[in-house]
Amino acid sequence: MITDRQAKILQEARDFVYAELKDEMSGHDWWHIVRVTNNAVEIATQEQADVFICELAALLHDIADGKLNENEEVGLQKVEQWLQNHQASDAEIAHVLDIISTMSFKGGHQQKNVSTLEGQ
Repeated sequence: MITDRQAKILQEARDFVYAELKDEMSGHDWWHIVRVTNNAVEIATQEQADVFICELAALLHDIADGKLNENEEVGLQKVEQWLQNHQASDAEIAHVLDIISTMSFKGGHQQKNVSTLEGQ
C-alpha cells in the first residue's frame, strides 16, 4: 500500500519528469515514461514487489539516461539529488538508484547483476 508520503513523492516525480521530458524527441518522452511506469506497476503488483519503488524507478529512469545527460553518472546524480530534495529515505534512494543503474537495456551491451525483485 502506498502511504501519503509516498503518494506525494510519486506525484512530484510525475510533475518533474513531465516537465523534463515532455518535449524530448529521442523516443524517451513523457509517453514512453507513462508506458514503462504502467507496465512496472502492473508487474510489481503481480509479483508482490514494492510498488512504490518500482513506480518511482520507472518514472525517473530516463532522467538518468546517459543519452539525455553528459553521461550516466551525471544523470544518476541528478536523480539522487532530486530524491534527496523530495524526502525519499536513504534506503529508497539507494534502491531506486540500484534499479536504474542495473536496468537490462543499456544499448543491449551492458549486463549488471540485479540484486532485488524490484530491479527485475
